[in-house]
Amino acid sequence: MTPTLDPAHCLFRHFTRTARAIASAFDPALATIGMTGHQFNVLMTLDREGEQRIGALARLLGMEASGIPRALKPMEAQGWVTVSPGEDRRIRMVCITAAGRAALARAVPVWADVQSDLLARLGADRWAELAKDLKNIRDAARSCATRKVGRQATG
Repeated sequence: MTPTLDPAHCLFRHFTRTARAIASAFDPALATIGMTGHQFNVLMTLDREGEQRIGALARLLGMEASGIPRALKPMEAQGWVTVSPGEDRRIRMVCITAAGRAALARAVPVWADVQSDLLARLGADRWAELAKDLKNIRDAARSCATRKVGRQATG
């Protein structure tokens, strides 16, 4: 068996382990201000991209649209985001609030400390290369034939 087809070299296994390790670096630091890494990501995305439809926000975050409302509930309770009707009943719009921007402003220095530490350990040049590689991997995964087959099999 070639190493790339050995389950020990499974892309899914390695990427999920990596994602968990990265979350475990950011989450405890952000918890000191009452935020998770995922919440930081949502707020940063809304701050940078502006008001979004649920589906568009899901695509920007790399999530399924069905998971967005559950992820937003605690953020709505904090007053960090609003979810309001769009141009018709099927559309829901998500917007960062002034309180969300204030929370994000408190979070950025905490995030920056962790980000700087990780970049120092990894190397900024290596991270630039990895960021390009990760985009290529995301693009490949999005176009993967097994995703299309899986959708047809469940439909």
